[in-house]
Amino acid sequence: MGEGFANFEKNSGKKARVQIEKGKKLGEGSTANVHEVKATVLRNEKTREISTLVEKQYKDEWIFVDDRKLTAEQAEISMQNYELLKRLHFPVPPTYRIDREKNRIVMTNVGKLYPDSVSITASDGEVDHTFIEEISNIKDIVSEIIEYADGASLNGIELGADAYNLAVPRSGKGEARLFITDLENIMVHGSGSDAPKELREHNIEEALEFLYDYVLVKHVREEVRQPYLAVLGKAFSEKKRILGIQPRHTDEILKQYY
Repeated sequence: MGEGFANFEKNSGKKARVQIEKGKKLGEGSTANVHEVKATVLRNEKTREISTLVEKQYKDEWIFVDDRKLTAEQAEISMQNYELLKRLHFPVPPTYRIDREKNRIVMTNVGKLYPDSVSITASDGEVDHTFIEEISNIKDIVSEIIEYADGASLNGIELGADAYNLAVPRSGKGEARLFITDLENIMVHGSGSDAPKELREHNIEEALEFLYDYVLVKHVREEVRQPYLAVLGKAFSEKKRILGIQPRHTDEILKQYY
């Protein structure tokens, strides 16, 4: 059963009347609950349904995350971060709308953009088991996440592992696609080519954490994991060498594979 129609808008202020019908719960974090939703959009007295969306309903209280006090206006912060990343051509969801009255966002479910795909996030997204057999474009994914992580640094943007979302075929075989979807915890600092080494190191380490801890270890079967570890280890070790970042525990694990 859907709720009444509400105003959802772009950051530009363009509004649409949308009715939301909640489906499966995808996750619950310290800041928000996430559900699959079906949306009915009312425009010019005609309606159309969109079933490829998720709703992120933010909690209406002040909370602490990593010693940072976050306000209750997380939907507004997420919208501002979305517009910034979109301008900088980062891979954000194509649809992203805010309901300011209810402090929530609806966005494209990137796992539904491609036939029979699912999303992997730091909070598991739509899957919680080991199922990946073959990501045919793993080298491209690793190159992309390194490029986005360091590009974010040069624009003064701090990206955590929980920002990323990998859309993978449900069969576990085929091409994956990388997105940045979890936007409320992104921090924006000063930008420029002299980005602090600490920020560049942080973003690279968080990108590695997402691919290693949340994709490979949790979702790639152990008997087929070695080629992925080799690609991951070689690419990140080279980037760290260029940036002068000292290896950490994960790097030592990966070193044996390349």
